[in-house]
Amino acid sequence: MLRLMLVVGSLGCVALLSATPAFAAVIDGTISLAPDEYLNVLADVNGETYDPGMDIDKVYLEQDTGIGSFFRLGITVEDMGGPQRFSFSGSSSSSMSIVVIELYDDSTMTTLRHELSFVMMSVAGNPTMVMALLDYAPLTAADYSFAVGAGTALTGAFEVAVKNSLLPNLTGPGFIYARLDDWGSDPDDEITGDFIPEPGTLALVCLGGAGLLRRRRKR
Repeated sequence: MLRLMLVVGSLGCVALLSATPAFAAVIDGTISLAPDEYLNVLADVNGETYDPGMDIDKVYLEQDTGIGSFFRLGITVEDMGGPQRFSFSGSSSSSMSIVVIELYDDSTMTTLRHELSFVMMSVAGNPTMVMALLDYAPLTAADYSFAVGAGTALTGAFEVAVKNSLLPNLTGPGFIYARLDDWGSDPDDEITGDFIPEPGTLALVCLGGAGLLRRRRKR
């Protein structure tokens, strides 16, 4: 039975191995609808009541394992039911926005792989990263890049890329908890969902299965 499962799995992986690898991370605050930029899209429910710029519309996720080698995240927001620009218009006087991403093994949310936190504010009208943390430790400027688009909807998004080498526990499918908050006491908007790595990651798993199959055949 094990041999049959591995044969099916190895045949099913042929297409994945030949897939075009993801391109290097382009972080410009614009979400492209091209299928090779973000393979994971989580949509929030409509009709929520939050401050303008603090209501999540969609969360976009991608883990590049080939060219670029980044974990990438994008967030768009909505106001009064329509997408708008990601902003720093929370009710607090500091007008800060806080993005928290928790990466778990599965939907039980019992095993935390990594946690990313980004604290941003507007300085002279320009988005500025005040603090970026990975597992409660500060990230350096060389570890990540971020941008907030100047347009609306998909061209006014928050995007960030973090080096994959800093996320050793982020292997294989997992579960995401994302939160968007301001510095005040207003309710946080949050969203959860499954995360699937890019085909390149699955191809590595398939290669391991194929190797096991070859070893079993030699016996």
